[in-house]
Amino acid sequence: MKAIITKYHGPTNTRGSRITASDEDGNRVTIPYPYDLSGEAVHRKAAEALCDKMGWHGELADGSIKGGYVFVFTNSNDPKQSLCSVRYFVAGGRVERQCLEPADEVCVRCGRGSCEEHIAERFPIFDLADGTHVCEDCISPDELENLE
Repeated sequence: MKAIITKYHGPTNTRGSRITASDEDGNRVTIPYPYDLSGEAVHRKAAEALCDKMGWHGELADGSIKGGYVFVFTNSNDPKQSLCSVRYFVAGGRVERQCLEPADEVCVRCGRGSCEEHIAERFPIFDLADGTHVCEDCISPDELENLE
């Protein structure tokens, strides 16, 4: 699941106050401090700016942490709102990337998704008897046994 961390940066001699939003993959955006907003709304605007930049969609839930806020996508399990979470390497194995194509199947337990290209190749998702989809990391040994 993708987490976005926001942080307030005070003014300097050359720059005004600003808010940064970043994720663990190094994606980052900085916005000028929106003085027409306050509190959580200021940080949400920065998180939404990062989502717009990266093409991410979905509802964000938030919580405060020391020095800022953290935002995560709520687990809607809607393939239209989930992105493929398969990671791969480029540049001779030196740079890691994430697919980020819209997910065709989403695990109901962890919310990770897989696009059509990666479903069988790198991120198998199993169809359980009740019609739900579960990834290989979340399926229990008993459930896996019942599939065979």
